[in-house]
Amino acid sequence: RQDLVDGHIIAIDLSEPMDRIVDKDEDLEYLDDYKLMNPYILRLARAKIAKGGQQVLEEFEEGFKDARVGQYIDTKLKTDPRKITEEKMNECYKKYRAVMGTAGRNMALGRNPLGEIFYLGMARAAESVGCGNEIEDSIKNKFVKVPSWPLYYTFLTNDVKKGFDFTMKKSDLYLSDARLALELLPKEFAHTEFLEFLFLTVEHYNQYWHNQLSKANLWSEFSANIPK
Repeated sequence: RQDLVDGHIIAIDLSEPMDRIVDKDEDLEYLDDYKLMNPYILRLARAKIAKGGQQVLEEFEEGFKDARVGQYIDTKLKTDPRKITEEKMNECYKKYRAVMGTAGRNMALGRNPLGEIFYLGMARAAESVGCGNEIEDSIKNKFVKVPSWPLYYTFLTNDVKKGFDFTMKKSDLYLSDARLALELLPKEFAHTEFLEFLFLTVEHYNQYWHNQLSKANLWSEFSANIPK
């Protein structure tokens, strides 16, 4: 079980350098190093996760494949942001839900319904974090992240501030689904309170960056840099 946990932690850590390679907005001097290291990190994660059995490994491989699909769509939308749709954003978000959702499912060793409940909770929580990540990245880079929910909603409303406000509502919807999963857990489940606390930290993370956004007052810069 410890190898299984360690393997998924390594895989989650791997998602960060993978995102940086795609986004090219952080750690630019290390991107070549990340490209070199990533296959070795993935091999280590696979070796540890495989100790959980064939079914667990297959779940991981399927989740990792979905995450790569999400990153591929993300990359395509960067070249043509005006083609962002809700469906494509949902596909992009595979990069969040596949990694964390699969980790949750595998913590139940493939046993349903617990595995499916864990998947639902962790996948939706990860998608909620994704909204906060987009706000954080937009502040750091001084332009609305491409692609992102803030940009999608900005296109729909023609108002950057509303774009971010609707993104917070989207993050709340994701988190509401994550909390729904807690209600599905068996009454005798021992770690419900920990998961409640975990989801609360997600909510606070998103609220923190939304508050920082208000303080930063970057609306003029954001508006000037919206893709035409």
